[in-house]
Amino acid sequence: MDLEEEENVDAVFNDVKLENPQLVDSTVVFTTDKVFAARGDLLKWAKNVGKQNGVVVVIYRLRGLPSRDGEGWTLHVEYGMHNHNLSSILTGHSFLGRLSHEEKNLLGDMTKNMVKPRNILMTLRDHNAESLTTIKQVYNARQSFRSSIRGNRTEMQHLMWLMERDKYVYQYRKVDDSDELMDILWAHPYSITLVNKFHLVLIMDSTYKTCKYHLPLLEIVGVT
Repeated sequence: MDLEEEENVDAVFNDVKLENPQLVDSTVVFTTDKVFAARGDLLKWAKNVGKQNGVVVVIYRLRGLPSRDGEGWTLHVEYGMHNHNLSSILTGHSFLGRLSHEEKNLLGDMTKNMVKPRNILMTLRDHNAESLTTIKQVYNARQSFRSSIRGNRTEMQHLMWLMERDKYVYQYRKVDDSDELMDILWAHPYSITLVNKFHLVLIMDSTYKTCKYHLPLLEIVGVT
């Protein structure tokens, strides 16, 4: 399933619809006498109220101050006017769909375990029913995660780096007069030890999914 097809998955979750009153001034929506125990509680409340009313909260336009008696935080709206109608559907909004720190860690773990993007998205929404993240944002987050691991190395350079780091035995050939890789063989040092000790019977387990390139990962071309 490609990105274009998987974007249809978002349609299943596009049920976060809000009424669209012709309202420009949202000051009254965020006006409250509530005293919050911590700054984080205040921000969470403001963002939730924003979602319920089709508003993306701009933090620097909300002034949160410690209460005068020092027993919490109070909220004052500096500027609540909008120059456009309020959103009726918030799904797909780049700001509201951002992943939290915990969600990024979860996505990273699932990416390392080869979980498909559509399943990552469903897992994120299982953990947070109010999530507005889209499949496109999942793809972008996966790419950022992989880039953070590889740094400025290409995928092949990263493979070589991993084999050097983990002391794998490997050998490769290149096309004559070029840097194009022809083939590559690698083995874990413990596998070499096993072959030397038990060389009469070899079991080749080639179960890796290679449908992307329609090529086998392991092919035995001869025995000598």
